[in-house]
Amino acid sequence: MAKGKFKDKALLIVGIVAICILGLVSIVLQGMTLVSWYSIWVPALIVAAGWGIGRALRYHREGRYDGFQACVFAIVGTLAVSTALVAAVLGTNYLGRNKAEVRQVEATVVNKYTETRTQRERRGRRYTGRQHTYQVYYIILELPDGRHKELQVTLEKYNHTKLSQQIHTNLTPGLLGMDIFEIAGQGTGS
Repeated sequence: MAKGKFKDKALLIVGIVAICILGLVSIVLQGMTLVSWYSIWVPALIVAAGWGIGRALRYHREGRYDGFQACVFAIVGTLAVSTALVAAVLGTNYLGRNKAEVRQVEATVVNKYTETRTQRERRGRRYTGRQHTYQVYYIILELPDGRHKELQVTLEKYNHTKLSQQIHTNLTPGLLGMDIFEIAGQGTGS
């Protein structure tokens, strides 16, 4: 019986790591794709919630889970399935992009701003009273078709960028119709 419990725990750890990796992939691909986050995540959450709640109710009726366990299963299942769906959709769009149909577009800088963030210092498991602040720099680009893209940039790029400046960008059509965005000359990392 000890081997079965170890196997179950190992499978659970592998599943958690896989969902974390898929979540990270989703976030990275979301940043490179010109699509709003809610147009991808909301349908995925609705589909996943239907699956998670349906499965949890079935297990509860069969007597496998009590009420609390069924609720936890529904929540975890919804998060896991929605993350996998978003990663699958964005990954399919990105990997199936047509590299031969790159459109070069002039984007206009419509806004630039900074955010001040605070990071608490940690020693071991304790947080100390020390904090340090740092700046994060953003520019917002407007494409000719009216869509906006917010980019986090370095201090040097932020200082050299002027409002109403034209920036060369490339748009590559993805397999599912969502455009892949890149600054000209930087590449998408493939």
